[in-house]
Amino acid sequence: MSYVPYGPPPQSSPRAQELSMRLKETIDKYKRDNPDLTSGEIRQALSMVSVGAAAKKMSVAIGLAVALMLLGLLGFFFAQRGGEMDITKIAQGLPTIAIVLVVILGVGVLFLSKRNS
Repeated sequence: MSYVPYGPPPQSSPRAQELSMRLKETIDKYKRDNPDLTSGEIRQALSMVSVGAAAKKMSVAIGLAVALMLLGLLGFFFAQRGGEMDITKIAQGLPTIAIVLVVILGVGVLFLSKRNS
């Protein structure tokens, strides 16, 4: 015999319920002003809002991927040096390390500024 867990659907938070009511009021008001509005147009508008939120999450994911790639390149640089801890070899690589770190920080700042705007 198999057991299928079932529970009641999760309750919406009070803020989500309030937002839902406000959206319904706004849509109803817009319908009164534009009687030829179709339900398909309402769905399109709501999906456009949802896509905007997903795009912000995607930009954060891309930023993290780029940062990880640059850190991988930094690791590759150290691996090519033979893993030796010779201070002269490390000193020779400091400009490259500094450039990689500045690029990583720049990409992070760029994505954070785009995300917050």
